[in-house]
Amino acid sequence: PAGKLTFQKHISRTASSAAKTAKEVYGGCMNLFRKVMTEDIGKGERAREAQADIVGALVKAERCFRESLNRMKSERMLLEYDDLEAIAIRLFYNEKGELTEIARSVSERFDHVLVDEFQDTNERQKLIFDAVSCDGKNLFCVGDVKQSIYSFRRADPSIFLAMKEERGGEGQAEYLALHSNFRSSPGVIGAVNTVFDPIMTKEFGGVDYMPDERLAYGGTAGSASECGLEYHTVDCAPDDLPEAVAGYIRKLISEENYIESAEGRRRVREEDICILLRSLAGRTELYTEALDRYGIRYSNPVSEDFFGASEIMVIMSLLRAVDNPGS
Repeated sequence: PAGKLTFQKHISRTASSAAKTAKEVYGGCMNLFRKVMTEDIGKGERAREAQADIVGALVKAERCFRESLNRMKSERMLLEYDDLEAIAIRLFYNEKGELTEIARSVSERFDHVLVDEFQDTNERQKLIFDAVSCDGKNLFCVGDVKQSIYSFRRADPSIFLAMKEERGGEGQAEYLALHSNFRSSPGVIGAVNTVFDPIMTKEFGGVDYMPDERLAYGGTAGSASECGLEYHTVDCAPDDLPEAVAGYIRKLISEENYIESAEGRRRVREEDICILLRSLAGRTELYTEALDRYGIRYSNPVSEDFFGASEIMVIMSLLRAVDNPGS
């Protein structure tokens, strides 16, 4: 109904506006903080006292903000994900940092605690995992530092690396290296190793790309199709890149380029090609327009409209059913 769509758009615009305002306020505060902390305030004891006053004021402001925020959440009976972690830690550890009886009681319920994607764990989560796994004694973790992509959510891959480095001693973790890759063809694996061999180091990437870290093909040579890798450097403005990509796709399709598929050897088609972007924000339309100009068929399953996203539509349908079961 038109009324509901109008309401959804209003909510979406309001949320976007609030998020934009919050980012602007945060950015302004950070710029002010950097300016204050980098100003020439001299040297010696007076300079240290001045910086101490600034930091003290910031700590006081942060404490006031957190108290106000917690009071508002308490009044509205709301919790954030960070709150869940903080509450769990208060339940599992006493003021001395020792495990509580609650932690021991909870950990006794589990024979083994399995954690996947451990490279994206933060310090709080590690404390919780230790608390529910008999202080880490029956903790099994799977991870790959090379795949750590959530530092903006405070993920700390050094936690995983520390566990790896401490392995081998009594009561310490045992390290099992999983080298074999069964998903990709030898060509793709070779290309990945070629790219990362010279550039991935402990300083740049968190780990040296040694034999323990390199990918190894785990399938059978007869079942894998060979794959080549090409690098193209495009000298153009960012807004002109979609035109260059669409032109290259048209060239791939028009010329006699072949691939191995379930149908056997055949020419490349549109459905064999995928365009991957770091972010779709403001970019989707540029690419679809360029593909249209070159007469290239495409499917764009991602919607930039919040309420048009498939997962949100499912939730909205569920809420409408709850609101009016007879509809």
